[in-house]
Order: sequence, then structure tokens, then C-alpha cells
Amino acid sequence: MDLTGSANLEQPATVQLGELMQRHRDERGLSQRELGELLSLERSNLSQFETGARVPPPDVMERWHAVFGRDPEVERLHLAALGERGIDRRARQGRSPTRQATPTSTAAPDTIQQRALDRSPAEPDTLARTLAEMDATTAARPMSGQVTRSDAGDNGISEAIELLQQIEESDLDPETLERIERAVDQLCRCYSSSPPDEARRRARRLLRRVTALLGVRLTLQERRRLLVASGWLSLLVTALHFDVGERAAAEAMRAAAFQLGRQAGHHEIMAWAFEAQAWFALCDGRYQEAIDFARAGQGFAGRATSATVQLAVQEARAWARRGDKREVRSAMQHAGWALRRLPRPVHPEHHFVFDPAKLLFYTATCYVRVGDAERAEDYAREVIALSDGPSGVARWPRRLITARMDLGLALTQLDRPDEACHVGGLALASDCLVASNLWQASELDDKLMGDYATLSEAQDFHDRYLSARRSIKRCTSPDR
Repeated sequence: MDLTGSANLEQPATVQLGELMQRHRDERGLSQRELGELLSLERSNLSQFETGARVPPPDVMERWHAVFGRDPEVERLHLAALGERGIDRRARQGRSPTRQATPTSTAAPDTIQQRALDRSPAEPDTLARTLAEMDATTAARPMSGQVTRSDAGDNGISEAIELLQQIEESDLDPETLERIERAVDQLCRCYSSSPPDEARRRARRLLRRVTALLGVRLTLQERRRLLVASGWLSLLVTALHFDVGERAAAEAMRAAAFQLGRQAGHHEIMAWAFEAQAWFALCDGRYQEAIDFARAGQGFAGRATSATVQLAVQEARAWARRGDKREVRSAMQHAGWALRRLPRPVHPEHHFVFDPAKLLFYTATCYVRVGDAERAEDYAREVIALSDGPSGVARWPRRLITARMDLGLALTQLDRPDEACHVGGLALASDCLVASNLWQASELDDKLMGDYATLSEAQDFHDRYLSARRSIKRCTSPDR
């Protein structure tokens, strides 16, 4: 009520929700068609949601939150809109939204109880029905340790005791869970130095065992720990599938990792699932989608985590391929800000840990894509020096391959094709070359064959590139 005594009527929650959803979309710079593609919706459906003509179903809102991140105000308005829809439906069915209250001072106790239990045949007693279904289920399949008791003469303590017994019972040896977590950590630390086929087989074998354990009796804490371990392992298998060119398997595993993170309430796992999606889009040349996925993931990653940094640099790489230096600088500044707030990693080789040297690697990648060849050369050579071990064994073999490809591109921009062919050839000769490196090699090959096709070194690189591509495709098969 305002100061004049007249009612200050708000817009319906459905309208407020639609306006807020549209504002989020506008701030992201997405059209209804573009957002509809991300949410797997027709543009007409999205338009109805944004105008308040319809309330988005819960599954649509979950996909919306996955893109924009969770906004408490959007969630509040969505719940309010669902409540409005229920009231409207009851009104259309000829029932009053609320029952008229009867003064308790004039009603007998049995009349009050009857009114409380009075329901339309279309609205059965949900609690009574649920209890009846549960009784039937437990009668057919009694739980371990279940004791049938009568309510009569029971002081209520027995239910608490039985509940504690049920949630504390487990068929899992605590040492087994610890061994699983150590094995997952070890696999993540060996990612950059292990042959991808071997690492993939080991990771999938462990994942099958963990999946089987999720079917045994577990405490709530044990289940969450297993879900978290499964989430990290699924993310690792996602990367390994993608490395060897198994795109469908990589996407399926990425989706599983996201759901595991969601079930465990582990937002960083969910954020890394978006990072994988951004990486897929980047490799396919779908740069705007890569930006959208990277930004959506940052909504889950938190203010300063390794996922925050990785998502920011993936966004920067996508902007670099679109030639937008201002956005590249902004994204890289955000990555640097988050990285400075992280503790120095004990195990920087861990695939899901962002170490400071990795930022140099991504900086070189971004500079070469926006045409700043001199800076790109400096950064790429620094990454190569850090990645190439003194004994000739690469410390970061995957990073070394990409840095050499970036350096090769920078050298072509500086009109030094012979040097570009040499460092590109070193990258192709690596034993750790995988399918996901081919798109980088193809960029260098296109540049050399486009501008220096008559150069013998360029033709030699082209032949080696084609040979590497054929070899990788022969080694990659779905049943391996």
C-alpha cells in the first residue's frame, strides 16, 4: 500500500520472469534464435516464455541455468510463476483458489478435522498414497535390519534409531574409497605424459568399477564421494576420447560428468563439463558457441578456481579467432586475476589444475590468432623452453606440440617459412601427437600451402602432415 492508500499492484510473476530472462539474454548479446539453439527450443516457445504467456517447465529452466548460471531472483520468480499457474488452473476448474476460513470458536473439533481432510476426488491425499505405496514396497522387499513396530506405546525414539542405522550401514570398505580417490588423482596427473590410448583404457576400467560400486549400499557421505570421483574420472575420459577423435563418446561422457557433478552438488565438476563443451566448439570453428559455453561454465566455477581460469582462457581463444583484441584482453585479464588468487599447485601436472606456466601457453595461442606475431613468438619460445626437459624428455609433451604449432604460425606471419616448417615438423614428429592436435596442424599446413607452396620445405611439411593424419585415423577406432 502506498502513502495515498491505493494498492501498488505488481505485475504477475510470469511477466516479471519473462522480462528478467529477456534481460539476461540481451546482456549476453544472444538472439532468440541463438538462445533457442542452445536450449533446444523453438524460437516461438522462447518468445512465449519471455512475454509471460507461458511458464517455462522445470527441465527448460535447468537448461537455461546451465547457459546463464543460477540467478536466485530467476529461481524465485519461476517458483512464484508455477504457483500462479496452479491457482489459475484451480480457478478454471471452478474451485476457489483458497478455502474460506471458518472461525474455530464456532466449529466442533470433528468438523474442523473433516474440513482439513476434505479433498476433491481429483486431488487425493498425496501423503497417504505415498505411505501406502512405500508400505507395499517394503513389504515386498524389506530393508536390511528393518523391524516392524506398532505406533501404540512407542515413544518415537525407535524411528530415530532405525534411521541412523540405515544411513550408517554400508557395504563399502573405507579403504576401497580412498584407493579409488588416489587412483583418480594419479590418472589425472599422468594425463599429459601417458599415451592417450593406454590412459583411456585404464580410466575406463576404473570407471566401470566405480559405477558398479554405486549400486551397493552406501552412506550418504560415501555416495557423494563416489559421485565426485566418478565426475572427475568422467571428465578425464571425456578428454581422452576427444584426443583420439571419438567425438560421440566424448560428448556422452561429458554429459555424464555434468550430471554427476549436479548430483553431488559439485559446481566445479559442472564447470569443467562446460569447459569441455567450449573446447569441442573451438576445435570445430564454432567460436560464438565456444564463448557462450565458456561464459556459462564461469557461472558454476566460482570466483577463483582452476576451472575459472581455464574457462576464461578458452573464451579468450575463441575471441582471438574472431579477431577481437579487446575481448581477448578482457578475458585474459580475468584469467590472470583468478590465477593470482589460487595457491601454487603441489601437482601442476594434474589435468584439472591450472598452473602459472599454462597461462603463458594460452597467451601465445591468443597473440598469434590476433596477428601479433612478435609477441606470439616470444611467448611460444618461452613455453617451449619450459616444456622441453633438459634430458630431452618433454615435461609437458602436449603443451610442447601446441606451442610449436603456434610458433610455426607466428613465423609464417613474420615471413620466415623455413623456420616455421622446421618447428612444425618437430611437433608432427612427437610420439604424443593425437587427433585433437590435427586441427592446429591443419592451420599451419593451410598457411604454408597457401603462401609458400613452391617452397620445398613447405611441401615436405604438407606430406608429413598428411601422413600423420592418416596414421592417427588408422589408429583410432570405436572399439578400442
